[in-house]
Amino acid sequence: MTVIGTWNVENLFKFTLGSKFGPTSQAAYDAKIEGLAATITRAGVDVLAVEEVGDPDALAELAARLGDGWQHVTSGIFDPGHPIRVGLLSRLSVEVVADRATFPQQLSAIQAGDDGATAHQMGRGALAVRVTEPDGRTINVIVAHLKSKLLSFPTGPNGRPRFQPRDEGERARVAAYALYRRTAEAVTL
Repeated sequence: MTVIGTWNVENLFKFTLGSKFGPTSQAAYDAKIEGLAATITRAGVDVLAVEEVGDPDALAELAARLGDGWQHVTSGIFDPGHPIRVGLLSRLSVEVVADRATFPQQLSAIQAGDDGATAHQMGRGALAVRVTEPDGRTINVIVAHLKSKLLSFPTGPNGRPRFQPRDEGERARVAAYALYRRTAEAVTL
């Protein structure tokens, strides 16, 4: 029996001095990789879908830490402003079937903000992978990380997104934009 799991690994980036993403020290990065590897080993999964991989090299280090036979793949589609993507770790052989983000042609672009901007694709790619069990049976796995339910509002004076609305009208509109995006992403899957 193949055991499949999923885990949001929360901004898995290698340590880089001055980076706005990822760990604040090499020791914090090493501890994160060690903790992830220990938990994955204890869970006994054969295939693990992962969300929020910021650096594919960090996922490669995690796969190496898990031991011989672990493979890894990541989506090539992500938002450059917050470069997290989905990926997969597997003890079984892996074949990437698709890496997509574009909404279906029949789905109109969705409103994404008060400025009238629209979105035509998911913020992070969806990765479809086929794994093959030792007996030759195949399993298709899709890894996705839909738009967060956490609402982020237009940038404030510091140039960073706000997490508090200016008023209830803004809260309602931004919640609608987020729901439009999550719905379009689910349709795309």
